[in-house]
Amino acid sequence: MSLIASAEAAVRPTGHPWAGVMPQAPTKPLPFSSSAAGWRKLCYLAAALVCILHPLRAFQSVISDDAFIAFRYAKHLAGGMGLTWNPGDPPLEGFTSPLHVLLLSAGIRIGLDPLPLSQVLGLLGSLLACLGASWIARELSAEDPRAAPLAALGLSLSTPLAAWSRGGLETALFTGLLGCAVAIWLRKNRDLGPRWLPALLFFIATLSRPEAVLIAAVAFAFDAVSPLRSAGRGSSPLQLGGDWWLYGALMAFYLGWKLFYFGDLLPNTYYAKAGAGLPSLKSGLIYSLRFFQAYGAVNLLLAIVPLSFFRLPRKTALSFLLCCIGLYTLHVTWIGGDYSYFGRYLVPILPMLISLSAVGAILLWERTRGVRQVPRFGIAFMVLGASCLQLSAGSLGEVRDRPFLLFRPWHLLDSIPAPGDPFASLFRPDYIHMGKALHDYFPPDRTVACLAVGAIGYYSDRPILDLLGINDRRIARLPIETNRFESWSTGHMKGSAEEVLSRRPDYALLDIRGSDTPSVDPPEAIRRKYPFVDDLLKSPRFRSEYHLESCALPDGGWMNYYRRSDAPRVSCTIRTDPAQPPHPG
Repeated sequence: MSLIASAEAAVRPTGHPWAGVMPQAPTKPLPFSSSAAGWRKLCYLAAALVCILHPLRAFQSVISDDAFIAFRYAKHLAGGMGLTWNPGDPPLEGFTSPLHVLLLSAGIRIGLDPLPLSQVLGLLGSLLACLGASWIARELSAEDPRAAPLAALGLSLSTPLAAWSRGGLETALFTGLLGCAVAIWLRKNRDLGPRWLPALLFFIATLSRPEAVLIAAVAFAFDAVSPLRSAGRGSSPLQLGGDWWLYGALMAFYLGWKLFYFGDLLPNTYYAKAGAGLPSLKSGLIYSLRFFQAYGAVNLLLAIVPLSFFRLPRKTALSFLLCCIGLYTLHVTWIGGDYSYFGRYLVPILPMLISLSAVGAILLWERTRGVRQVPRFGIAFMVLGASCLQLSAGSLGEVRDRPFLLFRPWHLLDSIPAPGDPFASLFRPDYIHMGKALHDYFPPDRTVACLAVGAIGYYSDRPILDLLGINDRRIARLPIETNRFESWSTGHMKGSAEEVLSRRPDYALLDIRGSDTPSVDPPEAIRRKYPFVDDLLKSPRFRSEYHLESCALPDGGWMNYYRRSDAPRVSCTIRTDPAQPPHPG
């Protein structure tokens, strides 16, 4: 036995759940001692309050245009038209979260607005994520109560979770469901709780986003090859089947239904965002590195601490979390990350990552037991302070750049700000104005081709041709001509001028924003970002069949669009033709 092992054995308390990693806590209830229940309750309360107030101050009006895609599917489902992008078309899975769409559809059926409802779901998901992080930390430390509240508080301070809890997407809900599923699986491996429950939670998480399959696969693999089997506590083949038959049966039914209903096992979004190869990998590496850089060096170092100090059986739980984090990050890296801010695709690993950091902080606290009390507390608060600042750095940057965020009115549920509202700087309502103009003035049975289809599609309630393929089966499967792009925009690189000309939409919006000037082509930046737009505008056929027109928007801007020659003019156009009166809408 080594000298270090002998010393640990000498101070190891009998029956201590950390098996010698953490010595027995002192009797005096210091803030980080195992007997300081009051401090822990205060930490939990602070985590719950921060989880609610943090996004309301820093990200009150951060609404993603992609959220309105789910709203449109949910509205059609609630109206009895099925999961279709355009009424009358075959069903299409142009979304990544069936659970999110189902919940929104249920809310629409009882008269709720999907925008505030999605923010309620985001808030609940954030609270669930903090709960999941605390459970994971508690399981990782084998019921030691000190790391759990630190994990919950750390996650509540995290900028990515706060931002995307207000974005209208499924990110926060998925993060919460996945975190709880991981925690319950860890608990099951200590023979606590129903053994079938993790399988059910993993399936619910899979309904929220398909990436949950990756984590469920890691959990299944660990059950199958658990080193505890040799000690008689692991999963025999019969027990393994008993633990996972429910997930397998539900997934078989779910995949069979998807194949029958949609005609595909994978969502259409996968095909729209895949196919770039090595350029996508390069973009994904940059995306992942930036996320971990934003997470902070202090937090990463704390997360590494358990690697040095943990022993079996806790090392199995640690290995499981590291495999989950690694596999999920590799997946996001391979698909190229995401175009949006604050690392949306990697938010789901935060409960696992922050629980590791919280446990690392407690381990370091125990390892400094021989240090005098005042320096010990000073170092602890410096480390935790740096950790908190790094986790919330993005939010602090938003408040620094937009000081009015601290003084704006409080709205737990935030609707789209009115035009001219100075508090709306984090959301430009161009898309909503354009969608409503299409609804009010354009014929209901005519197809409109768009680049940005979220709010425009939801508010227009018109047939929409998605030029980037997220909601179009044919465009989604087109190859990506990577050599034509000056800059990388993950998930927004499909498109074809030939496809547009063959589909012959009645109207085409080839800009992603309203314009200050009527009757002008899209700017060069758009033509460089989307090469097929440049191909269209250079096409003699397009120029001969389509005519540039403009529609006035409520904010004083213009919606410039191209009308096919035989399509009706609309009453909002600034150009009129006596031979063809405008369509009244």
